[in-house]
Amino acid sequence: MQIFQYKLVLSCDKNKTDFFYKSPARGTIMHGILLNLIKQNNLHDGVSLVRPYTQYVVPGSYGVYNWYINILDSIKGESIINWIESKPESLYSNHYEMALQVSNIELVEKNTYIDILSKSFNVLPPKYVSFDFLTPVIFKKSRVNGYWNWPDTKALTQSVLNKWNSFTDTEKFDSEEILNDLNNCSRILNFNLKSKKVSMDGINIQGTTGNMNLSLNGERHIRSLYNMIGMYSNYCGIGAKTAMGLGAVNFKDDLDYRLISLTHK
Repeated sequence: MQIFQYKLVLSCDKNKTDFFYKSPARGTIMHGILLNLIKQNNLHDGVSLVRPYTQYVVPGSYGVYNWYINILDSIKGESIINWIESKPESLYSNHYEMALQVSNIELVEKNTYIDILSKSFNVLPPKYVSFDFLTPVIFKKSRVNGYWNWPDTKALTQSVLNKWNSFTDTEKFDSEEILNDLNNCSRILNFNLKSKKVSMDGINIQGTTGNMNLSLNGERHIRSLYNMIGMYSNYCGIGAKTAMGLGAVNFKDDLDYRLISLTHK
């Protein structure tokens, strides 16, 4: 099974530039555009609650935006891939009466579940890692209790494994024992987090952005699995509403903490 990450460089009408730049609903706007473009395709078949794609917007220079679209399942997401490969030159939001111009389309990465698994387990796993939250992250409590926005390590790993297990054509990791081992192997060293308002279907929700550094301890195979989760999170995102622009993350081996550790030995 293949994974694709695309980047579309966008600009919007001058009369909408300030609105789109400040809008807490950028992800929702782009998700609405995406759904309109693929509404003739059976992406939501009712079998899986996990959508085969994520998307998010990162502002560039004023008036320019990088729209990232990650396809987690190349079969279920084939219609989106075909649309992107058709090289669209413009997009339009009916709800916001806003046109967007597409100046460039790039295939940033192409990967497979087998390759991610192999890369994670065939190298020495890191002892220090970091997560940069590029867009606000939230976690689903329940249908009654709504959301919470603190990225605790167990919720983080569980949200990523849920997506991995939904789409992988390789090994699945779905036992409570594995979740507990992952949670026990990680410790938050420090964080720089802040709340940020996002708008979802007209409802304001507080998400969290910033970064978080962790140390990984325990047996090698558990640290390797954590590394796999981190690598996959760069595509699938973390938490809820990743198809609507939330939970985008940049995971990496934290070289700064590794150097500090070596210096103080």
